[in-house]
Amino acid sequence: MVFALILFLIVFLYETYGPETDYSDLDVELDHDMLIASREDCICDDEPIDGFGKTYFPRSKFFGSSGGIITGWPARGGYYHLKCSLAELDYLGLDRFIPTNRTGDAKEEEVWCARLRQLGAKWYPNIYHDLAEGGDGIEIPRLYLGWPADEGGVWALQSTKFNANLRGLGRINNAFTMEERWKKIKEYGGTFYADPKDCPYLDLDGSKEPDSKEINRNPLYG
Repeated sequence: MVFALILFLIVFLYETYGPETDYSDLDVELDHDMLIASREDCICDDEPIDGFGKTYFPRSKFFGSSGGIITGWPARGGYYHLKCSLAELDYLGLDRFIPTNRTGDAKEEEVWCARLRQLGAKWYPNIYHDLAEGGDGIEIPRLYLGWPADEGGVWALQSTKFNANLRGLGRINNAFTMEERWKKIKEYGGTFYADPKDCPYLDLDGSKEPDSKEINRNPLYG
């Protein structure tokens, strides 16, 4: 309790009497132009996607954390969404720095979606379902998957956000290659499935619907 009060006092004094942030060199228009320029190669020029229209929906994109956000557009409608680590970006053959756009080839996109399902990508009927899911609860699942190149099969480790933080499982995402990744998953107690179809966390054929608990928790489903 005493430590918490001292910490609060330090933060209060710093925010009150500390140095002010200098925004004099901030060029909002320049930053906006740079953002638009970085996305020009990822504007979809083909037919509207599931009612979203011709807009910015790249295959890969990047935000303020490591790794990237990966998207796939299956023929069934909706989209697959996956937060990728560096090793997973490499496994998918994606650039670690430059966003990549969808190809517009329906058959190729189906193959792409199948690869995303290998990494545990989740399918959403539309963007509202994705937004409704959230991600702040301590019981939010954390899934780590690794695919050995030589022996086949898949290593899988599922945890909760709380348990992952407690054990430091985020270190798995520090792997540079898929080999490093699956070895870390094995080290931290993962389970090996010689036949990936036996892995309960994977939706390899794309037949799974959203979890019933998620539907009950989020009023936007239905």
